[in-house]
Amino acid sequence: MTASNVGMTVVASRKLSVLLDELEEELQNTLKLLTQLKMEGLTQDQAEGILGELSAAVLHLHEHTRGLEELIMEEAIMQKNCEGAPARSTLM
Repeated sequence: MTASNVGMTVVASRKLSVLLDELEEELQNTLKLLTQLKMEGLTQDQAEGILGELSAAVLHLHEHTRGLEELIMEEAIMQKNCEGAPARSTLM
């Protein structure tokens, strides 16, 4: 299940959907790196390598979340407006 298709709620905005999927992927990568960093017996070089990757992942997360709050709010408003709209009949 992707972030853009949680449960029965589907994100209508294609841009938001893509951003949420990319965010989910980067969060999973970040968690993987944090888990690796907690492993016992890491050499100095291994720890430095993981920290370097973690630094890049944090920067990537920062970029992915820029403007995301506004897109989420727009989506929430659109979803709310769709809920209140009367159903259209295809019969005339």
